[in-house]
Amino acid sequence: MKKILLATTAVVALTTISAEAFAADKIKLSLGGFMRQYVALTNHDEVAATSNTSTLRGVDLGLDANSEIYFRGSTKLDNGLSVAVDFQLESSNRADGARNFDVVSMEISSDAIGAITVGSTAHAADDFLTRASLPVGTYDWGDTDGLAVTAAVAGTSSAAFGSAAGDITDTGAKGLKLKYVSPNFSGVNVFASYTANDQAADITGASSNASDAYTYGIAFGGEVGGASVAADVTHMDFGGNTETNHFGLSVGMAGFTVGGGYSDFNENRSTSILLAAAADAKSTDGSSWELGVGYETGPYSIAAAYMTAKNNGAAALSADNKDKKWQIGATYDLGAGVALSGMYWNSKATTESVATTDDFQVSGVIAGIEVGF
Repeated sequence: MKKILLATTAVVALTTISAEAFAADKIKLSLGGFMRQYVALTNHDEVAATSNTSTLRGVDLGLDANSEIYFRGSTKLDNGLSVAVDFQLESSNRADGARNFDVVSMEISSDAIGAITVGSTAHAADDFLTRASLPVGTYDWGDTDGLAVTAAVAGTSSAAFGSAAGDITDTGAKGLKLKYVSPNFSGVNVFASYTANDQAADITGASSNASDAYTYGIAFGGEVGGASVAADVTHMDFGGNTETNHFGLSVGMAGFTVGGGYSDFNENRSTSILLAAAADAKSTDGSSWELGVGYETGPYSIAAAYMTAKNNGAAALSADNKDKKWQIGATYDLGAGVALSGMYWNSKATTESVATTDDFQVSGVIAGIEVGF
Protein backbone atom coordinates (compact mmCIF):
# COMPACT_ATOMS: atom_id res chain seq x y z
CA MET A 1 0.00 0.00 0.00
CA LYS A 2 2.85 2.35 0.90
CA LYS A 3 4.47 1.70 -2.51
CA ILE A 4 1.22 2.50 -4.27
CA LEU A 5 0.84 5.74 -2.31
CA LEU A 6 4.44 6.72 -3.02
CA ALA A 7 4.03 5.95 -6.69
CA THR A 8 0.78 7.89 -6.85
CA THR A 9 2.39 10.83 -5.07
CA ALA A 10 5.33 10.76 -7.49
CA VAL A 11 3.02 10.71 -10.51
CA VAL A 12 0.98 13.62 -9.16
CA ALA A 13 4.14 15.60 -8.40
CA LEU A 14 5.61 14.88 -11.83
CA THR A 15 2.34 15.87 -13.51
CA THR A 16 2.25 19.12 -11.54
CA ILE A 17 5.86 19.96 -12.39
CA SER A 18 5.31 19.16 -16.07
CA ALA A 19 2.18 21.27 -16.19
CA GLU A 20 3.99 24.18 -14.54
CA ALA A 21 6.93 23.82 -16.95
CA PHE A 22 4.59 23.68 -19.92
CA ALA A 23 2.74 26.77 -18.77
CA ALA A 24 6.02 28.64 -18.26
CA ASP A 25 7.17 27.73 -21.76
CA LYS A 26 4.17 29.25 -23.50
CA ILE A 27 4.98 32.24 -25.68
CA LYS A 28 4.11 35.57 -24.11
CA LEU A 29 3.76 38.44 -26.55
CA SER A 30 5.51 41.74 -25.89
CA LEU A 31 4.28 45.07 -27.22
CA GLY A 32 6.48 47.45 -29.20
CA GLY A 33 6.58 49.61 -32.29
CA PHE A 34 7.10 53.18 -33.40
CA MET A 35 5.34 56.38 -34.46
CA ARG A 36 6.90 58.91 -36.84
CA GLN A 37 5.28 62.21 -37.75
CA TYR A 38 6.80 64.60 -40.33
CA VAL A 39 6.11 68.02 -41.82
CA ALA A 40 7.69 68.94 -45.15
CA LEU A 41 8.02 71.68 -47.75
CA THR A 42 8.51 70.48 -51.32
CA ASN A 43 9.48 72.53 -54.36
CA HIS A 44 8.59 71.26 -57.87
CA ASP A 45 10.45 72.51 -60.90
CA GLU A 46 9.20 70.32 -63.72
CA VAL A 47 9.83 71.30 -67.33
CA ALA A 48 7.11 69.07 -68.74
CA ALA A 49 4.84 66.24 -67.76
CA THR A 50 6.32 62.75 -68.10
CA SER A 51 4.71 59.35 -68.34
CA ASN A 52 5.01 59.01 -64.56
CA THR A 53 4.11 62.50 -63.34
CA SER A 54 1.78 65.37 -63.94
CA THR A 55 3.15 68.88 -64.38
CA LEU A 56 3.77 70.32 -60.92
CA ARG A 57 5.30 73.65 -59.98
CA GLY A 58 5.76 75.73 -56.86
CA VAL A 59 6.18 75.14 -53.15
CA ASP A 60 3.81 72.80 -51.33
CA LEU A 61 3.28 71.88 -47.70
CA GLY A 62 3.35 68.17 -47.03
CA LEU A 63 2.56 65.87 -44.11
CA ASP A 64 3.74 62.32 -43.71
CA ALA A 65 3.40 59.63 -41.06
CA ASN A 66 4.55 56.09 -40.49
CA SER A 67 3.43 54.07 -37.49
CA GLU A 68 3.49 50.39 -36.60
CA ILE A 69 2.66 48.26 -33.57
CA TYR A 70 4.57 45.02 -32.94
CA PHE A 71 3.45 41.94 -31.05
CA ARG A 72 6.40 39.59 -30.62
CA GLY A 73 7.31 36.63 -28.47
CA SER A 74 9.53 33.54 -28.35
CA THR A 75 10.24 30.42 -26.34
CA LYS A 76 12.97 27.79 -26.23
CA LEU A 77 11.97 24.12 -26.22
CA ASP A 78 13.73 21.32 -24.34
CA ASN A 79 15.14 19.98 -27.61
CA GLY A 80 17.06 23.22 -28.16
CA LEU A 81 14.75 24.67 -30.82
CA SER A 82 13.53 28.23 -30.41
CA VAL A 83 10.12 29.27 -31.72
CA ALA A 84 9.26 32.94 -32.25
CA VAL A 85 6.22 34.75 -33.65
CA ASP A 86 6.02 38.26 -35.10
CA PHE A 87 2.90 40.37 -35.76
CA GLN A 88 3.40 43.87 -37.24
CA LEU A 89 0.34 46.08 -37.51
CA GLU A 90 0.49 48.94 -40.01
CA SER A 91 -1.37 51.62 -38.09
CA SER A 92 -0.77 54.67 -40.30
CA ASN A 93 -3.78 56.21 -42.03
CA ARG A 94 -3.34 55.01 -45.60
CA ALA A 95 -5.07 56.52 -48.60
CA ASP A 96 -7.40 53.53 -48.86
CA GLY A 97 -8.20 53.67 -45.15
CA ALA A 98 -6.83 50.16 -44.60
CA ARG A 99 -4.92 49.15 -41.48
CA ASN A 100 -3.62 45.61 -41.46
CA PHE A 101 -0.91 43.25 -40.28
CA ASP A 102 1.64 43.29 -43.11
CA VAL A 103 3.97 40.88 -41.25
CA VAL A 104 2.62 37.72 -39.61
CA SER A 105 5.34 35.10 -39.36
CA MET A 106 6.76 32.24 -37.33
CA GLU A 107 10.48 31.47 -36.96
CA ILE A 108 12.01 28.15 -35.90
CA SER A 109 15.72 28.33 -35.14
CA SER A 110 18.70 26.80 -33.37
CA ASP A 111 22.45 27.32 -33.31
CA ALA A 112 22.90 24.17 -35.39
CA ILE A 113 20.31 24.59 -38.17
CA GLY A 114 19.96 28.37 -38.43
CA ALA A 115 16.55 30.03 -38.78
CA ILE A 116 13.54 29.01 -40.88
CA THR A 117 10.72 31.56 -41.22
CA VAL A 118 7.26 30.85 -42.61
CA GLY A 119 4.56 33.47 -43.05
CA SER A 120 3.90 36.95 -44.41
CA THR A 121 7.22 38.78 -44.34
CA ALA A 122 9.77 40.49 -46.56
CA HIS A 123 12.31 38.56 -48.61
CA ALA A 124 15.57 37.40 -47.03
CA ALA A 125 17.49 39.91 -49.15
CA ASP A 126 15.72 42.71 -47.28
CA ASP A 127 17.54 41.69 -44.08
CA PHE A 128 21.04 41.56 -45.55
CA LEU A 129 21.41 44.14 -48.34
CA THR A 130 24.28 46.50 -47.54
CA ARG A 131 23.52 50.04 -48.60
CA ALA A 132 24.33 53.72 -48.21
CA SER A 133 24.11 55.40 -44.82
CA LEU A 134 20.86 57.34 -45.15
CA PRO A 135 20.16 60.48 -43.09
CA VAL A 136 16.77 60.18 -41.42
CA GLY A 137 16.46 56.71 -39.93
CA THR A 138 14.13 54.85 -42.24
CA TYR A 139 13.25 57.73 -44.58
CA ASP A 140 14.76 56.78 -47.92
CA TRP A 141 14.75 57.35 -51.69
CA GLY A 142 11.35 55.88 -52.42
CA ASP A 143 9.71 57.72 -49.53
CA THR A 144 10.71 61.12 -50.88
CA ASP A 145 9.20 60.16 -54.25
CA GLY A 146 5.91 59.38 -52.54
CA LEU A 147 5.94 62.55 -50.47
CA ALA A 148 6.46 64.78 -53.52
CA VAL A 149 3.74 63.00 -55.54
CA THR A 150 6.26 62.09 -58.21
CA ALA A 151 7.83 58.86 -59.39
CA ALA A 152 11.28 57.93 -60.57
CA VAL A 153 11.42 57.41 -64.31
CA ALA A 154 14.31 54.98 -64.44
CA GLY A 155 12.01 52.08 -63.84
CA THR A 156 13.08 50.41 -60.64
CA SER A 157 15.73 52.91 -59.65
CA SER A 158 14.15 54.11 -56.43
CA ALA A 159 14.18 50.56 -55.18
CA ALA A 160 17.63 50.18 -56.73
CA PHE A 161 17.04 46.44 -56.69
CA GLY A 162 14.37 45.84 -59.32
CA SER A 163 11.45 45.40 -56.94
CA ALA A 164 8.38 46.92 -58.54
CA ALA A 165 6.35 46.18 -55.41
CA GLY A 166 8.33 48.01 -52.75
CA ASP A 167 10.73 50.81 -51.90
CA ILE A 168 14.40 50.68 -51.10
CA THR A 169 13.92 49.01 -47.72
CA ASP A 170 11.21 46.62 -48.85
CA THR A 171 12.52 44.11 -51.36
CA GLY A 172 9.39 42.68 -52.90
CA ALA A 173 5.98 42.50 -51.27
CA LYS A 174 5.31 40.87 -47.91
CA GLY A 175 3.25 37.91 -49.04
CA LEU A 176 3.60 34.39 -47.64
CA LYS A 177 7.20 33.20 -47.84
CA LEU A 178 9.55 30.43 -46.90
CA LYS A 179 12.82 31.96 -45.70
CA TYR A 180 16.08 30.42 -44.47
CA VAL A 181 19.13 31.99 -42.82
CA SER A 182 22.12 29.80 -42.02
CA PRO A 183 24.00 29.79 -38.71
CA ASN A 184 26.64 32.47 -38.45
CA PHE A 185 30.08 31.17 -39.44
CA SER A 186 32.71 33.70 -38.34
CA GLY A 187 30.44 36.56 -39.39
CA VAL A 188 29.17 34.90 -42.59
CA ASN A 189 25.54 33.97 -43.31
CA VAL A 190 23.97 32.48 -46.39
CA PHE A 191 20.28 33.17 -46.95
CA ALA A 192 17.40 32.41 -49.28
CA SER A 193 13.67 33.05 -49.56
CA TYR A 194 10.85 31.95 -51.84
CA THR A 195 7.22 32.93 -52.44
CA ALA A 196 4.78 31.43 -54.91
CA ASN A 197 3.37 34.85 -55.72
CA ASP A 198 5.13 38.10 -54.87
CA GLN A 199 2.04 39.86 -53.60
CA ALA A 200 1.06 41.27 -50.20
CA ALA A 201 -1.71 38.75 -49.61
CA ASP A 202 -2.36 36.09 -46.98
CA ILE A 203 -2.87 33.40 -49.63
CA THR A 204 -0.33 33.41 -52.44
CA GLY A 205 -1.75 30.50 -54.42
CA ALA A 206 0.09 27.74 -56.24
CA SER A 207 3.53 27.92 -57.75
CA SER A 208 3.82 29.07 -61.34
CA ASN A 209 6.69 30.42 -63.42
CA ALA A 210 4.66 33.60 -64.00
CA SER A 211 4.60 34.60 -60.35
CA ASP A 212 7.34 32.78 -58.41
CA ALA A 213 9.83 35.06 -56.67
CA TYR A 214 13.02 34.29 -54.79
CA THR A 215 16.17 35.82 -53.37
CA TYR A 216 19.42 34.30 -52.20
CA GLY A 217 22.92 35.41 -51.33
CA ILE A 218 25.78 35.57 -48.86
CA ALA A 219 26.54 38.31 -46.34
CA PHE A 220 29.30 39.20 -43.89
CA GLY A 221 29.13 41.29 -40.76
CA GLY A 222 31.88 41.67 -38.17
CA GLU A 223 35.11 43.32 -37.05
CA VAL A 224 38.10 43.49 -39.40
CA GLY A 225 41.23 45.26 -38.18
CA GLY A 226 39.28 47.30 -35.67
CA ALA A 227 36.68 48.40 -38.23
CA SER A 228 33.05 47.31 -38.42
CA VAL A 229 32.52 45.76 -41.86
CA ALA A 230 29.34 44.59 -43.61
CA ALA A 231 29.04 43.23 -47.15
CA ASP A 232 26.68 41.22 -49.32
CA VAL A 233 26.35 39.59 -52.72
CA THR A 234 22.69 39.01 -53.51
CA HIS A 235 20.56 37.75 -56.39
CA MET A 236 16.83 38.56 -56.67
CA ASP A 237 14.21 37.39 -59.13
CA PHE A 238 10.63 38.66 -58.85
CA GLY A 239 8.17 36.52 -60.74
CA GLY A 240 10.45 36.15 -63.75
CA ASN A 241 9.78 39.83 -64.54
CA THR A 242 12.68 41.50 -62.78
CA GLU A 243 16.09 39.99 -62.17
CA THR A 244 18.62 41.87 -60.06
CA ASN A 245 22.17 41.32 -58.85
CA HIS A 246 23.40 43.45 -55.95
CA PHE A 247 26.72 44.04 -54.22
CA GLY A 248 27.14 46.21 -51.14
CA LEU A 249 29.92 47.21 -48.74
CA SER A 250 29.95 49.27 -45.54
CA VAL A 251 32.88 50.17 -43.26
CA GLY A 252 32.62 51.92 -39.93
CA MET A 253 35.25 53.26 -37.50
CA ALA A 254 35.49 55.96 -34.81
CA GLY A 255 31.89 57.05 -35.29
CA PHE A 256 32.13 57.29 -39.09
CA THR A 257 30.36 54.91 -41.47
CA VAL A 258 30.83 54.81 -45.23
CA GLY A 259 28.62 52.48 -47.21
CA GLY A 260 27.16 51.90 -50.63
CA GLY A 261 25.85 49.40 -53.11
CA TYR A 262 25.59 48.62 -56.80
CA SER A 263 22.69 46.90 -58.55
CA ASP A 264 22.32 45.61 -62.08
CA PHE A 265 18.75 44.82 -63.11
CA ASN A 266 16.95 43.37 -66.08
CA GLU A 267 13.21 43.97 -66.20
CA ASN A 268 11.31 41.91 -68.75
CA ARG A 269 8.19 44.07 -68.77
CA SER A 270 7.12 47.69 -69.13
CA THR A 271 7.94 49.86 -66.13
CA SER A 272 5.11 52.28 -66.89
CA ILE A 273 1.46 51.33 -66.56
CA LEU A 274 0.59 54.02 -69.09
CA LEU A 275 2.83 52.39 -71.68
CA ALA A 276 2.08 48.76 -70.88
CA ALA A 277 0.21 48.22 -74.14
CA ALA A 278 2.59 50.25 -76.26
CA ALA A 279 5.73 49.28 -78.12
CA ASP A 280 7.69 49.98 -74.94
CA ALA A 281 6.49 46.74 -73.33
CA LYS A 282 9.82 45.03 -73.72
CA SER A 283 12.92 44.14 -71.76
CA THR A 284 14.66 47.07 -70.06
CA ASP A 285 18.17 46.83 -68.67
CA GLY A 286 19.63 49.19 -66.14
CA SER A 287 21.91 49.76 -63.20
CA SER A 288 21.97 51.77 -60.02
CA TRP A 289 24.53 52.71 -57.40
CA GLU A 290 24.48 54.65 -54.15
CA LEU A 291 27.02 55.97 -51.66
CA GLY A 292 26.58 57.48 -48.23
CA VAL A 293 28.66 58.66 -45.28
CA GLY A 294 27.46 59.13 -41.73
CA TYR A 295 28.89 60.24 -38.38
CA GLU A 296 27.50 59.60 -34.91
CA THR A 297 28.63 60.97 -31.55
CA GLY A 298 26.58 60.89 -28.38
CA PRO A 299 22.96 61.78 -29.16
CA TYR A 300 23.88 63.42 -32.50
CA SER A 301 24.08 61.80 -35.92
CA ILE A 302 24.48 63.27 -39.40
CA ALA A 303 24.62 61.63 -42.82
CA ALA A 304 24.66 62.43 -46.53
CA ALA A 305 23.89 60.10 -49.42
CA TYR A 306 23.80 60.09 -53.23
CA MET A 307 22.31 57.67 -55.73
CA THR A 308 22.00 57.47 -59.50
CA ALA A 309 20.19 55.05 -61.75
CA LYS A 310 19.71 54.49 -65.46
CA ASN A 311 17.71 52.17 -67.67
CA ASN A 312 16.94 51.86 -71.36
CA GLY A 313 13.67 51.60 -73.26
CA ALA A 314 11.18 52.53 -70.54
CA ALA A 315 9.78 55.67 -72.18
CA ALA A 316 8.91 55.44 -75.88
CA LEU A 317 10.68 53.26 -78.40
CA SER A 318 14.40 53.73 -77.69
CA ALA A 319 14.94 55.87 -74.60
CA ASP A 320 17.29 56.35 -71.69
CA ASN A 321 15.81 57.20 -68.32
CA LYS A 322 18.02 58.64 -65.60
CA ASP A 323 17.53 59.47 -61.93
CA LYS A 324 19.88 61.38 -59.65
CA LYS A 325 19.11 61.90 -55.98
CA TRP A 326 20.95 63.19 -52.93
CA GLN A 327 20.02 64.01 -49.37
CA ILE A 328 21.62 65.29 -46.17
CA GLY A 329 20.14 65.23 -42.70
CA ALA A 330 20.65 64.92 -38.97
CA THR A 331 19.03 63.28 -35.95
CA TYR A 332 19.13 64.23 -32.28
CA ASP A 333 18.26 61.55 -29.71
CA LEU A 334 16.28 63.05 -26.83
CA GLY A 335 16.32 59.78 -24.90
CA ALA A 336 13.52 57.40 -23.88
CA GLY A 337 13.06 56.36 -27.52
CA VAL A 338 12.30 59.91 -28.72
CA ALA A 339 14.32 61.61 -31.48
CA LEU A 340 14.13 64.75 -33.60
CA SER A 341 15.15 64.56 -37.25
CA GLY A 342 15.50 66.81 -40.26
CA MET A 343 16.60 66.37 -43.86
CA TYR A 344 17.05 68.21 -47.17
CA TRP A 345 16.69 66.15 -50.35
CA ASN A 346 16.87 66.69 -54.10
CA SER A 347 15.63 64.44 -56.90
CA LYS A 348 16.16 64.95 -60.63
CA ALA A 349 14.75 62.72 -63.35
CA THR A 350 15.37 62.79 -67.10
CA THR A 351 13.41 60.92 -69.77
CA GLU A 352 15.05 60.89 -73.20
CA SER A 353 13.14 59.62 -76.21
CA VAL A 354 13.90 59.85 -79.93
CA ALA A 355 12.02 63.14 -80.27
CA THR A 356 12.05 64.81 -76.86
CA THR A 357 13.81 65.09 -73.55
CA ASP A 358 11.69 65.68 -70.45
CA ASP A 359 13.19 66.77 -67.14
CA PHE A 360 11.78 67.42 -63.73
CA GLN A 361 13.39 68.25 -60.44
CA VAL A 362 11.91 68.09 -56.95
CA SER A 363 13.54 69.18 -53.71
CA GLY A 364 12.30 69.46 -50.18
CA VAL A 365 12.92 69.90 -46.48
CA ILE A 366 11.37 67.46 -44.04
CA ALA A 367 11.47 67.50 -40.23
CA GLY A 368 9.72 65.50 -37.60
CA ILE A 369 9.69 63.54 -34.39
CA GLU A 370 10.25 59.80 -34.13
CA VAL A 371 9.08 57.78 -31.12
CA GLY A 372 9.99 54.15 -30.48
CA PHE A 373 8.31 52.01 -27.85
